[in-house]
Amino acid sequence: MNHFALTVSVSLALSTAVCVALAAPLRDVLERTCPNALGARFWERFTAVMLFLVPMLVAIAFGMPAPQTWFATSIDVALPGIVSAALWGLLIALAAVGLRLSTLIRSLAASGRLASAGAAAAAAEAPSRASWQERG
Repeated sequence: MNHFALTVSVSLALSTAVCVALAAPLRDVLERTCPNALGARFWERFTAVMLFLVPMLVAIAFGMPAPQTWFATSIDVALPGIVSAALWGLLIALAAVGLRLSTLIRSLAASGRLASAGAAAAAAEAPSRASWQERG
């Protein structure tokens, strides 16, 4: 297998696993913090793109062996560097997204808009909780 194809495959696999694991919680946070559904969808897709591109670029730039040594370097020797670089890329992307979300949440909480959004969400859930308790 080509080193480039291996790098892209490893990066895509790791990014897919992280995106699948974070999809539902991220959607919940974005729906509470964004003013409308359009904004939440944009930031959800932006985050997914960042979680795919950053690890791939870091893995290609820093994880692959030099092109002149591709034929001399076996896959089992190159694989740890590729995986390590892709994981560092994921860490960088997650840190950037987390930093942005934390600053957004802090600014919304300071302005009081986050509390009202949380109260509205709790009020919307209250009837469903009450009906569930009546059934149980």
